[in-house]
Amino acid sequence: MSVRLILHIGTNKTGTTAIQACLSSHRELLAENGVLYPIVGLKHEAHYDLSSAMGFGPKHLHLNDKERLKALKRYRAELHDEVVASGCHTVVLSSEYWMLKRPVQRVREFLDSYDVKVIVYFRRHDSWLESVYSQSLRTPSVVHPPWGRGFESWLHYREARGAFHGVYRTILDHWSSAFGEESIIARPYEGEQNRPSIFHDFLWSASLEDIARDLDCGMGRRNERLSREAMAFLDEVQRLDFDEEKRKRLIQYACSLGSGSARLGVSSPKLRRRLIEQNKSDYEYIARRFLGREDGRLFYERLPDPEDDWQPIIPLSRADLEHGILRALQDDRSEVDQLSEVDDICKIERAGSAEVGRRILERVDLIQRVRGDDSVLPGGMSDGKAGALLGAALEGLRGALVGLSGRVVQVAGVGSFRVRESVESRRGGLGRGPSAGVR
Repeated sequence: MSVRLILHIGTNKTGTTAIQACLSSHRELLAENGVLYPIVGLKHEAHYDLSSAMGFGPKHLHLNDKERLKALKRYRAELHDEVVASGCHTVVLSSEYWMLKRPVQRVREFLDSYDVKVIVYFRRHDSWLESVYSQSLRTPSVVHPPWGRGFESWLHYREARGAFHGVYRTILDHWSSAFGEESIIARPYEGEQNRPSIFHDFLWSASLEDIARDLDCGMGRRNERLSREAMAFLDEVQRLDFDEEKRKRLIQYACSLGSGSARLGVSSPKLRRRLIEQNKSDYEYIARRFLGREDGRLFYERLPDPEDDWQPIIPLSRADLEHGILRALQDDRSEVDQLSEVDDICKIERAGSAEVGRRILERVDLIQRVRGDDSVLPGGMSDGKAGALLGAALEGLRGALVGLSGRVVQVAGVGSFRVRESVESRRGGLGRGPSAGVR
């Protein structure tokens, strides 16, 4: 008797991470019930190495034909040995990279000795695309993106490229051509239809409902929704020149800003409705052909009303962006040093530097203190840099300081500054160091 194999191919942003985590964490219990989640080809909690060997993976991980054939030969033997040793009647493989537009016949040939069922989940496009956009914002490798700011710019860029894995009927036809329509199990990804959890729904779809009753899979969401504030922050951070380590810290900071509201979303109700209407025929095709629903309803969630209350995401001000970057990158250096780094990275012009300097004087959270001697700033900052920054600060406060020559000025509790000459008389002296007029 041939072994049954469940091939879970995604799509992405349909609970795939949660499903893979549950399969991995319950590996022993599954095996006791005759279900194997193989170690072969596993990377983290999914079979990314195996799918990449078949040509389904990120482009930078592609193997040449010789390497790929060698890897597949090894994986085929190792999988066979693991299945035989387990004595299991069912094998589960999972990787959302199988959703990519690649020759699916490679998968068919690799699994030709198994009785294969392909499980794929689909999410309503308005919700799915917002989630994909959110993921692009928190992906460290996305640097200087070719699209403009905001969801609509990203969407226009994506639509112009004609992304394959957003056309659901084409995906089903693609996989049916290799495995047959009777081997495809299509499911909607929607809270109302995946109770009590997406993992229980997955097991039920794989005809493993007896196991589902015995498993506790209440692991919650694995990829939390970004808040609108976090999205605005990351949309700017993506366009700045940070190294990989700092970029990861900035993303981690953004993800800590709390979860977003599903009600507000990042796109207008009018746009969301358009996305649904554009794909309505595919939804009806899937519902009727693969789920046996004569009414053609794939999703049950309420449709967005163009009159629903909604506000677009407000771009961050320069001050809020810099403040967020500083908080994300806090370390043992003084915050003034960090601010100067943000100044360089953000490529602020001279007027902008004056604004940065003004905030140094006004906000105690952006500077530790200014000492009374000529070294002025903590943190190993050079005299020239310190003078330039504080000189710009004085320029930014020009109106407030004019006429105060020779007097001590206390600003926002961050220190005392003796103005040795009026700002008007020292405009040409900015950047000469702390002795140029500030102590």
